Amino acid sequence: MITEEKTEDNILLNNETADNELIEIYEGVRLHYFIENRFSTNFISVIWTIPAERESATKVALLAECLKLGKDGDRSTLDKKLSQMYGANLDASILQKGGRQLLALSAECVTDKAAGEKLFKHAAELVKTTINEKICNEALIEAKNRLKTSIEQKRDSTAQTAVERLVDVAFAEDAFSVHCDGYIDDLEGIDLNDINEIFFELKLKAPTDIFISGDIDKNVAIKTAKSFVSRREKISPLPVDEQNITAGCAEKSEKRAIGQSRIAAAYKTSLRPYGKDWCTAMILREILCGSGGSILYNTIRQQEGLCYYIGGKIIRFRMVYIIDAGVGKGSEEHSASLIDESIKSVKINDEQLMKAKKAVLRDEYFTDDRRTGKINRAMNDMLLGITDKASIENDINSVTLSDVQEALSGLIRKGVFILYAEKEED
Repeated sequence: MITEEKTEDNILLNNETADNELIEIYEGVRLHYFIENRFSTNFISVIWTIPAERESATKVALLAECLKLGKDGDRSTLDKKLSQMYGANLDASILQKGGRQLLALSAECVTDKAAGEKLFKHAAELVKTTINEKICNEALIEAKNRLKTSIEQKRDSTAQTAVERLVDVAFAEDAFSVHCDGYIDDLEGIDLNDINEIFFELKLKAPTDIFISGDIDKNVAIKTAKSFVSRREKISPLPVDEQNITAGCAEKSEKRAIGQSRIAAAYKTSLRPYGKDWCTAMILREILCGSGGSILYNTIRQQEGLCYYIGGKIIRFRMVYIIDAGVGKGSEEHSASLIDESIKSVKINDEQLMKAKKAVLRDEYFTDDRRTGKINRAMNDMLLGITDKASIENDINSVTLSDVQEALSGLIRKGVFILYAEKEED
């Protein structure tokens, strides 16, 4: 039975702007409704969120591959149907937010106005059918092959391998180290019953966020969102996403028959993942390892000539910087040490701060200008419990040189992984 249905008189939880509303339609089921007239397409996404767990990660990843194939388990048949809907798209994907695994089922189609017919209704029905149908055996067989290929391709990427191994050692006891895109070793032991059982549990109990974006009437959006939820029991609340980073600095290495080595290093910050702290963290990332003029790029590549690539990112749900570098054989330890020395010794100046602020603000504007960017921001805010919609531009502008220098001084190295090259470069 569906529990605690809301009426339209009390469903509006947060009217951020005139074109963006968060609406609770059932317990644990939220509609994110965006009015967007500047795109020529309408967009639907249903996202289920669960704790990232080693035992279930591959099943959920495999389920995503099954959903991509459509209810008959044949992508070519699905593509023919989509082509008849003016090139509409249906896709499924896996996301990881800290220690949580997200499964997203999405559809995009031309607006009814542009098509001259009710395409949104057909797209919504396709999503509904995909949700309501059980996974068939043909889909499972094909999905296993596709997922195995995808994991093997990731293994072939030295950059992805180095970062993944770094997370494995630095967050060994943390759910963040779960490979949410699946494990090859698990595939053989998963049967059709396993897949349908976990799909049923997701639909029945998992916290669910439904995004509907485009030129869609609000009442139509609410009705559509409700149609995706045919049965609901008491939800399984998400446990606290606790961080459990290793004590000290975890170090590990492997050898591989490659021509160039790879280094990945993790640096923890005490900054918080919201407000001015988050803006400070983004600015520091840009200064350290952002564009071509970043500190690490100038030091490690330009001055020392030790690497052919160096960059980095910040994992918001763990507030840890991941530095990634491709280096020549024989210079691995020196490069890793120099990265650490550069971070510890650098003094940031006003010019670097202003340049970084402009770059971060430009990226934020670009995010807001994209539909996927807005959806990702909404999911992040939801999972982080952010309700204060302060101006990010004001927060960025309020960050001082002292704020960034203090954040830099507070960085603590928590892990290093080196993938050693065993052969000479070509």
